[in-house]
Amino acid sequence: MGAETYGFYFSLMGFSFIFNMLLDMGITNFTNRNISQHPHLATKHFSKIASLRLVLGVVYGLVLLLAGFALGYEHQHFELLLFIGINQFLLSFILYLRSNLAGLQLYTTDSVLSVFDRLLMIIATIFLFAKFGESFRIQWYVWLQSAVYFVTVLVIFVVLRKHLNKLKFRFDTLFFLMILKKSWPYALLALLMTAYNRTDSVMLERMLDYGSHYAGIYARGFRILEALSMVPFLFAGLLLPMFARMLATKVDMNELISLAAKLLFVPIITFLILLTVWNHELVLALFPKAQIDTFVVFKLLLFGIVPISSNYIFGTLLTAAGKLKYLNYTALVGFVLNIVLNLILIPKYQAIGAAYAAIITQYLTAIAQFFLAQKLVKFNVSITTNLRYFAYFVFIAIVLFLLKNQVGNTISIFVVSIFVIVSTAFLLKMINLKDLLFILKQKD
Repeated sequence: MGAETYGFYFSLMGFSFIFNMLLDMGITNFTNRNISQHPHLATKHFSKIASLRLVLGVVYGLVLLLAGFALGYEHQHFELLLFIGINQFLLSFILYLRSNLAGLQLYTTDSVLSVFDRLLMIIATIFLFAKFGESFRIQWYVWLQSAVYFVTVLVIFVVLRKHLNKLKFRFDTLFFLMILKKSWPYALLALLMTAYNRTDSVMLERMLDYGSHYAGIYARGFRILEALSMVPFLFAGLLLPMFARMLATKVDMNELISLAAKLLFVPIITFLILLTVWNHELVLALFPKAQIDTFVVFKLLLFGIVPISSNYIFGTLLTAAGKLKYLNYTALVGFVLNIVLNLILIPKYQAIGAAYAAIITQYLTAIAQFFLAQKLVKFNVSITTNLRYFAYFVFIAIVLFLLKNQVGNTISIFVVSIFVIVSTAFLLKMINLKDLLFILKQKD
């Protein structure tokens, strides 16, 4: 479809994400934390909150369309924006349903269903590409998402229904106000974090001539980062109720935090090194006509996976501890910083400037969240263990660099590189299946 077509779609997606707070108002995180501590409230709260989310969906749709008019989107783009908004509503409802599963400690079920919609999308998209090829339209992709998300909502509801008593959907204004009062700090946090992560593409598309083209270049790097981010995102869904339960029962959390960091950072940083070393080849494989800006943006944005993973651990810990005020202050500073950096860097450096703004913001907010978590929720940091991990990463980087410079078939060398890093990780016990089993067993 080209950088310009996908870039405009990517910009609309970023625009729709900015208002996602109106769909959720922090209810998902509130439900996850509250139900994990008080499972008997699952049935009582579910039907009322589900009704509230329908109201929020209508509000979200109206605000999204009005904001689109205010930004000057043209008439032919509103159909696409409308369906993107519907998809955001369905996706938020999926996350809410899954938060009930996680709150009820049904972690295995939640993990399986967390990939259900993605698996359906992959299968259906491959079929459409095979059938229509270059005539494929971005509108078809958006419509396909609507169908897949709707099916996913039905499937998760059927599974969840088995664990709830008799449901009676009704509107309860007093209950709505009570929930919104308790959950608004979560909503504010979601708004601020989404804003500084998603405004880049909107600002690129609106600020520059040929803005859709530059947004498309930015999207090429961001889509890989977003795919990698699914790993810590899914992991955070497991950690939130575990952290909440441990804090409620005053159980020592050092082992869980240490294992969570190890299970996330070791594979994520290892994969980051692999993608960085093979940056040029991977970009050309994905985008044969890529310009020089694409290579730079791709490499820069990849480094965002480290602070994103950190935030999904330590931000989740602070959320479970109810320290929303500190998280909101951090996110507010991050949002303002990101806007200022984009205003300075985008006019001069286009997509590369937006990538620099994103990386600077992500690392500074991640550092702030780490130290806040360490101060407010005491846990130990092992210098010896961290040095061991650092030595492993340096070793992997050197090995991959040496392998890449060998003469031979590129694909074969790349496969050998993957085999080497996986084997090394298991031999040095950087990756241990027992650690993952320990995390999963916490559901009991």
